[in-house]
Amino acid sequence: MGNTIPFGERDGVMYRAFEVENGLACGCVCPACHRPLNAANQGKIVSPYFRHVQWEDCLWGHKEGVRRAAVALLVPPHSLLLPGFQGTVSVNTLSGLPLAQEIGFGPSSIIAERVERFVAFDEVIAHAVLHIGERQLLVRFKMSARAEYERYQRLKALEHSSLEIDLGELTLEQINDPVAFERAVLSDLDNRRWIRSARGQQMEARTREILQAQAHVAEARWAKEQAHLQAVADAQRAEQKRLAAVRAKEREAHWANQKAVALEQSSKPRPHNVTGERELREAQIVGTTVKISAEYGHGTECSTCHLVSPPNTAFCLYCSHDQSRMQPVSIAKDFADTFHMRMRSSAKPDHSLRAVPMLTVEPDL
Repeated sequence: MGNTIPFGERDGVMYRAFEVENGLACGCVCPACHRPLNAANQGKIVSPYFRHVQWEDCLWGHKEGVRRAAVALLVPPHSLLLPGFQGTVSVNTLSGLPLAQEIGFGPSSIIAERVERFVAFDEVIAHAVLHIGERQLLVRFKMSARAEYERYQRLKALEHSSLEIDLGELTLEQINDPVAFERAVLSDLDNRRWIRSARGQQMEARTREILQAQAHVAEARWAKEQAHLQAVADAQRAEQKRLAAVRAKEREAHWANQKAVALEQSSKPRPHNVTGERELREAQIVGTTVKISAEYGHGTECSTCHLVSPPNTAFCLYCSHDQSRMQPVSIAKDFADTFHMRMRSSAKPDHSLRAVPMLTVEPDL
């Protein structure tokens, strides 16, 4: 829109093209370069606008005119609608779970007591500075999609609140409509946002202090809980270590007893009614199972050699395998009567022989 200028300036006042005489008689100059303008306000198709009398290398007339006309609307008694503010304040804790709280306030209207136009702050131009009591509000009118990151970082470093109002999407028809333009400048919540809200930052600082105090309490409670859990874990480890030592002593005593029984058995001849190692191991498994079934009805089976010992036996009475586990088994009498038949097709004897080729103590069958 470099050559289509919606506002012309005359005697420091901004006029739309339809508000002045047509052509050069308008007496207006470009708001940016201050060279003469023609008012084109007699058209039937295109909305009224200004253009330079002679083509000049000026591309800022449109933006500058809209900004100056917008600033003029901020003077009293006009009220400016400010947007609301929403945010989340969070504080990390030692437990890794942050404390968070939503903060914010709703839109509100202000009427400036005095308005300064185009004021420089740290190499950034505030298009308007609104004075309300001892407070100042810096307003910038955005006219393009260009990022304003560096400018806004400088504005955020100032103590004053600052506001962006985006007028870059307005059409010439909207700008030429006084009601639509006034609404866009003064009261459209969709086109404005805080660059810096002093009130929002104060609210954030107060909330952060509250959350930090809560975090200290939560961290103290968490540290106490962790100390308790650590003490419980240490006690459990100590108990496990004690039980392991007791069990190791019991196992050593059990193995010593096994060796004594094995020594006594070594002088006795082995049974002659079996023909091979598998048949012997099968007979040992069947024999111990039937014996325990007859005496108790249930027992404990070794997970390694599969021989069955009396109930609640802690260590296998027959093998000395380090990885043996004693598993409770229930043995019905009718099952024991046919157990020897089942064992002929079972893999237990083979597994027993692979794991324990030779029993430490032979069962008395």
